[in-house]
Amino acid sequence: MTPHQTLHYSVCGSAWLVLAWFVLIQSISFPRDALPFVNRCNKHNQYNHPNRIFGGLSVLLADGLLIPFRPNGRQQQASEFLHKEDARTLVLINSNCKLAREMLPVVLHTWFSVFGKELVTIKFVIGDSGGMTGECEGIDTKQDLFSFMAGTAAKEGIKSGNEKETSTTKQKGQGDDDGDDDDDNGIDDNDGDHGGKDSFDNKNKKSTFIKNSDGVRKEFHHQQRIEDYFLFLPQCKDTYPPVDKVVCMWHVIRNNDTYLENFKYFVKMDTDTYLNIPNLLILLAKNSYDAPLFAGGIGTGRQDTIPRFCMGPAYVISRYTLLLLPLDFLQSAVRYANSDVTFSRNVEKFTGKICMKGVGSQFRWVFVNRYWFFSRGVFGTHRLNAQQQFFIPFTHGLHSSLLTAVSVHPFKRKKDMALFHNSLMRGRLPLFHFPNATKNTPLPDELKPVCVYNPSLQYEISGMRMYKCPPFYPAHLHKVTRAFIIYSKVRKLSQSRAGRIRGNLLGIPNLDPVLFESIQGSVLLGEMNVNKLLVKEGYTPKLSKEEIAHRETFRLLLYDILRNEDIVKEDGLVLVLDEAVELHPKFNAKVTALLRNQRCGGYLSSISGGVLLLGATIWRNGTFPKVDEYTGGWKLVDQELKRSNFTAKCFNYNSGVYGTYAFVADIRALNLMLLWLNDPTHSHQPISRVWQYLSKLGMPVLVANPFLAYPTEDGLLLQADDGSEEVDPVHMFIDDDDKRTQPKRSIDYNTRKSIHRWHFD
Repeated sequence: MTPHQTLHYSVCGSAWLVLAWFVLIQSISFPRDALPFVNRCNKHNQYNHPNRIFGGLSVLLADGLLIPFRPNGRQQQASEFLHKEDARTLVLINSNCKLAREMLPVVLHTWFSVFGKELVTIKFVIGDSGGMTGECEGIDTKQDLFSFMAGTAAKEGIKSGNEKETSTTKQKGQGDDDGDDDDDNGIDDNDGDHGGKDSFDNKNKKSTFIKNSDGVRKEFHHQQRIEDYFLFLPQCKDTYPPVDKVVCMWHVIRNNDTYLENFKYFVKMDTDTYLNIPNLLILLAKNSYDAPLFAGGIGTGRQDTIPRFCMGPAYVISRYTLLLLPLDFLQSAVRYANSDVTFSRNVEKFTGKICMKGVGSQFRWVFVNRYWFFSRGVFGTHRLNAQQQFFIPFTHGLHSSLLTAVSVHPFKRKKDMALFHNSLMRGRLPLFHFPNATKNTPLPDELKPVCVYNPSLQYEISGMRMYKCPPFYPAHLHKVTRAFIIYSKVRKLSQSRAGRIRGNLLGIPNLDPVLFESIQGSVLLGEMNVNKLLVKEGYTPKLSKEEIAHRETFRLLLYDILRNEDIVKEDGLVLVLDEAVELHPKFNAKVTALLRNQRCGGYLSSISGGVLLLGATIWRNGTFPKVDEYTGGWKLVDQELKRSNFTAKCFNYNSGVYGTYAFVADIRALNLMLLWLNDPTHSHQPISRVWQYLSKLGMPVLVANPFLAYPTEDGLLLQADDGSEEVDPVHMFIDDDDKRTQPKRSIDYNTRKSIHRWHFD
């Protein structure tokens, strides 16, 4: 590394990257005329770059990346409060041996890595199906937790939410063996996040370290063996409906001094219910254990004929409420037709507490007992499995209501529960794609209470006007901790301009910008006719040599960022600039202020992560409010800004926005960008199209208003490399009510500045 912190990559190393791109991603023949050159490069790498030997054609992968879960501010505060109060929760999962064998692996995997787990103890409550010996056939309860989880992860392919992310992608035509029609918007369990390698590296670890509210580390011994997750009650019958089982279970807990001394809250849930522990902590922190509490999903019967009760998939009571139940609860409890009504009526009888009475209105809908699914433009309420049970396939991904839920029911399949958990850990809100939308369309009832991160692009793909979700109250706003300036050795004065930008960025505290040398397509591929090669193999040529090189520059940059454990662990923000840009005279201060703005920078610090473009190239006005492939553009931007009286500091990405020459992103966004670059289905697209990919997956992508950077006059050619010049001449300046078009021609720099609004305030 040079005194200027410059990262240099040889043309030979880059050659392997691009040839790998052709051979493995495009699946086309290796160009014969390149073999001598590549062989020379291989020898050069072997002797001059011993740490960067490619060892054959291989695509760079984002493997080994462990991205931590980001609790939001309310979850963090709730956790700290409950730690201070030493307020632990006992979760009782009503189950039997058959259900426990089925769901134990996925429940443990989703629970193991979750934020706040040290405050919660979970128990599968098994009645007489466990026999008098207190065992379930097929479950080795003497096995230690880490061995069990590692074994089931490999055997059943279960992926926990904080596992290492990989860039493995499902190939076209490769489907699931259960016949599901997973949605194109993709929460596929192999879409890049939290897949692949097992994260349980500490198999021999006998304890888990947690941090208490004082910040003091202490060793926490808790539920280390599988038997610690079972409560066998042979005196309770595993019959259905589980009226007697639930009464018997609460009788045992009410009379057990150990449980009463160690736990201050108690949760009863079903095996097919997902419990969101971070959100549960918020509910508990707002409701004292020394006061009556009975919270759950409110039920009133099919025809509203039953007085209000807490439905059985999940409900919570405080220790205060439990202690009001009689010691002879087994004998005193009145039985009703189902267990939910039975427990609710008896709680009301002995404590006077009615379900959700006195619980804040913000928790009214946090116990979700039925939800809809969405696939290919169609909503559904449920399906039937082989046992004729209702289940809801998790085909689309999160929507905003599920992200704030305490519990979600029902998950009859391990796959759906694991997918849901992984989606929660990511916090992204995928957009809803309606493929046949052509105009402004009324919102369906399912989407009326739902918000999205990008209502502009949502309108483009559906014609529906939806609310924008605010950032989910990040625990703290992150700062730029790393900066990379891309320059070219062959561009005149490029390195000196990059050095000047680096000097300017040194004004940001604790920032040491790095210069990163770009790959040059003309040097790399020489006279190789890329398009001819693609046509020969049946591909439609899309990218120029320089566009391919620009993609590879970013792929190499992102790979180096993401394999740096220090960068990933600090979980800060990364600034990427091209050297051929004009920066705002107060660039450092403006960027810092923008990142402190909750509506702009807040998303980059929240659970979803995100991208903030500091400049962009927008060619067209767009056809808004029409819904077609040219809807995006300045008209859609202005319609969004108008709602804030043009005071908003940023606006949402739309399909008319291009440019990668200046942006800030968090590690989550950078990882998804690398996954996109490695995905063969996107290999024909210029790098600017990555913003649409991120937005559709549900990651916030915003653009500074006004811009804080734009290309210099001699930097315009560079913008062609990232797709910014990818403009249909017929639609460059098209208006909905003005059908006149302008043919593509050479446009002087000042005119372009006006078209793109490249100016500083």
